[in-house]
Amino acid sequence: MPTVLHCEDSEIQSAGMAHLFGKRIPDVRLVSALSLDQAIQLAQPILDDLRIVFTDGDLSEERNEFPVRFGWEVIEALKERGYKGLSVYNGITKLPDDKRHLFDEVMPKGRPSFREYLDLVVRYVQDHL
Repeated sequence: MPTVLHCEDSEIQSAGMAHLFGKRIPDVRLVSALSLDQAIQLAQPILDDLRIVFTDGDLSEERNEFPVRFGWEVIEALKERGYKGLSVYNGITKLPDDKRHLFDEVMPKGRPSFREYLDLVVRYVQDHL
């Protein structure tokens, strides 16, 4: 089954995404990760089915974690393991110029409302799978 990995440190956004996926694109499996380490761990056994990875900017497990863990580290790690699917950056944290090449798409900064954001992600998946 085609699979999408959604890396987002907000449990509320992850739950909203899971709900919307289940209703609007039930033939695509959504795997949600709240941190960098969790994203890599969850993606490893599903690399062959993984089609799109969405990642937030800050994926630190704790707000005061140092060093800060960034979403682009997920893409770097997965590409090292052979990931060839699409990579989409949807973080508010500024994407460094030297990391831009890791992503096929960068969603606009200054996110719309929560519901509009969820709709954007679902539409992107529907358009690219």
